[in-house]
Amino acid sequence: MIKLTVIIPYPEIRERAENILAAQARPGVECEIIHAYGTAVDGLRLDRADIILARGLTQQALKRRYGDAAVLEFKVSAYDIIRALQACVHAHASDRVAIIAADSVLHDVESLKEIVNVDLKFFRIRDEAGILTALAEAERDGFGAVVGGLTACTLARERGWRTSVIRTSDETVQVSILEAMNTAAVIQNERAKAEIFRAILRNSREAILFFNPDGRLAVFNPRAREILNLPPAENLDGLTAAELLGDPEITAIIRERRERRALVKEVNQALVVCGFAPVRLAEQDIGVICTFQRAHEIQAAEHRIRKELNKKGLVAKYRFADIVHASPVLSQVIATAGKYSSVDANILLTGETGTGKELFAQSIHNASRRSRQPFVAVNCAAFPANLLESELFGYVGGAFSGAAKGGKTGLFELAHGGTLFLDEIGEMPLDLQAVLLRALQEGEIRRIGDDRLIPVDVRIIAASNKELRERAAAGRFRLDLLYRLDVLSLAIPPLRERLNDVGRLIEHFLRLFCREYGKIGLRLSSGALETLKSHNWPGNIRELRNICERLTVLGLNDEEITKEQVDRFLPVTSLSNEASRPAAMLPPV
Repeated sequence: MIKLTVIIPYPEIRERAENILAAQARPGVECEIIHAYGTAVDGLRLDRADIILARGLTQQALKRRYGDAAVLEFKVSAYDIIRALQACVHAHASDRVAIIAADSVLHDVESLKEIVNVDLKFFRIRDEAGILTALAEAERDGFGAVVGGLTACTLARERGWRTSVIRTSDETVQVSILEAMNTAAVIQNERAKAEIFRAILRNSREAILFFNPDGRLAVFNPRAREILNLPPAENLDGLTAAELLGDPEITAIIRERRERRALVKEVNQALVVCGFAPVRLAEQDIGVICTFQRAHEIQAAEHRIRKELNKKGLVAKYRFADIVHASPVLSQVIATAGKYSSVDANILLTGETGTGKELFAQSIHNASRRSRQPFVAVNCAAFPANLLESELFGYVGGAFSGAAKGGKTGLFELAHGGTLFLDEIGEMPLDLQAVLLRALQEGEIRRIGDDRLIPVDVRIIAASNKELRERAAAGRFRLDLLYRLDVLSLAIPPLRERLNDVGRLIEHFLRLFCREYGKIGLRLSSGALETLKSHNWPGNIRELRNICERLTVLGLNDEEITKEQVDRFLPVTSLSNEASRPAAMLPPV
């Protein structure tokens, strides 16, 4: 609530003031009217007043006493003085008039001498003693009448002078009260801003400190004591950064008013992440804002973000234990992949389609130190060149026609701290390969349409079912990019080179699909199993999985699947006796 106190010099003005205050009333502004004049203001109880409106000597005396409050003045116009002067001349027939008033009342009135046919002398006064001095001088100089404020005229009349009081017109009262109401609105706005600022300081999860240009603490919030282990009872205002924080590097940043972000320091035995921002006002440095966050709280926030990313599917589901196998050759590949998991170097997975390259990529990620970070996969052959670039690197709003208004985060940013799996990397266009190469070299990406570089920490696992060196020799793949990707190599053998795995895989898939489709007791005959083992498997694990699902769907409970049933679904690609096998009745998967 803003309190406005209006001090009127004479009772006749009260009704006008009340009417104008009622017409200008605003929410949150409380008004009162007090009758007083002169400089005897000690008895006025104005401590609660935010704005005081008074006139002449009263206004000057109040301004000296209540410097913090907004002490405004009832304006006195030149027309108000002219009216009083005319009344004096007509009533007293005096051609020599002394005008005695506060300096603010007599501001810029010397020109009145040129427009009235009266000898005028102006006396600018600050208090009653000044009025008496002015009267004595006016009497000595032979002036016959006095025009002035109520206090001046009262003292003059007591000494036998003819007087005319300068009265405030309705127009002047209205203008003065309107100015007071506007001032109240400004104070309300500033108080609201200050309360918002205090609320931000109180509720911020960061420690916030402001040091003035002398390097001394001027403002701090409650979290500063808690996070920085500052003394709870001691008055901290005015202490230096060295006294509060102790760290020489932080002290130098504050003294030199430098900007710095994400500085990790140990302050008063607390590991914190610091930020420093110089504050400028009217082209001058007025201090430095410093923020501090506990490192473990940032880590906890990152963990929550990772959980949200997991909800979006940016998570690796498979581990090495999920790789079904029995062959020694695949055991050796898994052992090598396990060693690769312990380092952060990029990996190139090669193998025919359907051999399980993404299964290995997810397993490597889950066995690495990045396992709690995002795993993001993208098939480079699934997007046109321009769309793939926006998928990988993102874009800012309005970067191109059809771009989302708020822009889009790219897969590199989503994978920050984790692993980005680039499947079918050999299908990536050459121009985009150059952009990818630079991102890998610099550890930075730039969104489409942006001028800002974003640092990223991403491990790349690339996969291809094509021979990339042959493509590089043919000019279809950048050799320098191949060297960046092929730091660690892992070749996944096709199923035909590890036929010992076929039986284990069939058991796994039949059990999986029987549970999914509600089948019981479905099994393979020995002849059916031998037929599947002798198949060439051009589609590798993916083809075997599809065959097992088809057999499960068509099989009956407690049925033994025969060799003849299997032959119906296999194309003529077996390792032996291919000519004797009937052609597939259904298209190969």
